[in-house]
Amino acid sequence: DENPAEDGILQTHEILRLDLAAELVVLSACNTGLGRIAGGEGVLGLTRAFLHAGAPCVLLSLWEVGDRATVDLMDAFYRAHIEERLPVDVALQRAQLASLASGASVHEWAPFILMGSVAAPARASWPAALWIAILVGLFLAVRWALRAAARSRRA
Repeated sequence: DENPAEDGILQTHEILRLDLAAELVVLSACNTGLGRIAGGEGVLGLTRAFLHAGAPCVLLSLWEVGDRATVDLMDAFYRAHIEERLPVDVALQRAQLASLASGASVHEWAPFILMGSVAAPARASWPAALWIAILVGLFLAVRWALRAAARSRRA
């Protein structure tokens, strides 16, 4: 960006102004789930900013973790999620179990968690009252048609 005010660092206040259309945001650096605790608001940080910006789910870390362990875990996660098309929660679980099976310590794979919703957004459904109104309307229309047919037979 040629804007002299742009420092190249994505900050929380900039994230809050984004309109994301992403299924998932991955923050694989150390301590990405940490933030400032604000009374009555909870934890304010990158995770909350990305959720506010529209990401339904954020993969983050809760403490420092080594580069090699993170690369291995993220490789396994992306392989499971993208290549095998597993949901993000199942893909993370599979990657963490693979790390555990390879002998990695809990400290290396456990800091990675998901925040937000991993479910696909629910489709908007019609309210029950609308369905009832449609059914009552159909019932009344059929009843009217049957009565009209009976009257025309009598006439």
